[in-house]
Parts: sequence; C-alpha cells; structure tokens
Amino acid sequence: MLATDGVNLLTSCVASNSTHGSITIGTTNSLTGNSNLQFGAVAGFNTGVFTAVGSASGALVGDPVQVTAGGITVIATVESAGVPSDFDLSAGSASRSSPCRSRFT
Repeated sequence: MLATDGVNLLTSCVASNSTHGSITIGTTNSLTGNSNLQFGAVAGFNTGVFTAVGSASGALVGDPVQVTAGGITVIATVESAGVPSDFDLSAGSASRSSPCRSRFT
C-alpha cells in the first residue's frame, strides 16, 4: 500500500459484515454467527485492476456458535485461512474470494 501514489494507484479500506450464514456438517445444517471481513485494496485508476491487501491471520473474524451434528455438540468459529483475493468493483458491486476455515472446539 506504500507504493500507491494517490494519482494512478489509489488505496482504500474495504469492510464487509454478515449477520449470519450457514455451515453444513454431513446432513446437518446450522446457522453461523456474525462475521466481519476487513482488508485494504489498491486500485489502478487507469487499468481498473484491484488488488486486495490483507493479513493472512486476521482479515476475517467471526462469532462462535454452538453446532450439533451426529449427537455431538461443539463450538464452531469461522476464521481466516489466507488473504482475500479476486477483488473486483467493475460489475457495479464488490466481489471477492475469502479463504476461510471453521474451527471446532
């Protein structure tokens, strides 16, 4: 992000919040908790190319939820599994890929 010049390359902060989602374990589907994704973006003003810049360990945080599958109850938490990529604003709305994993305790 330090390589941006404010003219040809612009920086911005991107935040996305989801109040719920779902997780399927076997045939059991459960709701997930609130999740929040934050990362930086570098935009090529002349090229229209966007590059996501984020922390591999902390771009995504999620609230833990209780999940029961196969008679076993665990706490499931969604968390980052890498840096967001494929960020695109050209379609009129933001799209991106965010690798994530579920931690069970």
